[in-house]
Amino acid sequence: MLAASAALGVAPRAAHAAGAVSIRLDPQHRLRAIPSDYMGLGFEASSVAMNLLSADNHAYVELVRNLGRQGVIRVGGNVSDFSVYDAKGAAKSLPKDTVLNAENFRQLRSFLDATGWKLIWGLNLGTGSLDNAVEEARAVADAVGNRLLALEIGN
Repeated sequence: MLAASAALGVAPRAAHAAGAVSIRLDPQHRLRAIPSDYMGLGFEASSVAMNLLSADNHAYVELVRNLGRQGVIRVGGNVSDFSVYDAKGAAKSLPKDTVLNAENFRQLRSFLDATGWKLIWGLNLGTGSLDNAVEEARAVADAVGNRLLALEIGN
């Protein structure tokens, strides 16, 4: 409180002179509830290229399920600005040279189904082409369907 009053230009002595502050919590009166899908985890696009987010990764599915029945996975980060989508290409997971393919997106959908979580997907509009970003957006939307919450433009 003293730091806040100092930031407002009020002398700390004046804040102290106002007297003691008391806070009373009433557990019977709830102002807001945290949404059931509030939990979120973020991953680099390279995590999808290496199929980390796959229903076949049973231990990881269980870890995410233990966090909550609902949540949001955000795939983006710095790597998303250096990734490309190639539907039938060989997946590659490198910081500045990640290639995502249709099978990666199918595996991602299996992970989302196994965990019950939703997805925010980051597109490469930093170093990639608009055409590839549109193709990738369509592929993600087709693969994950109603599990897609949003597309993110860049990191």
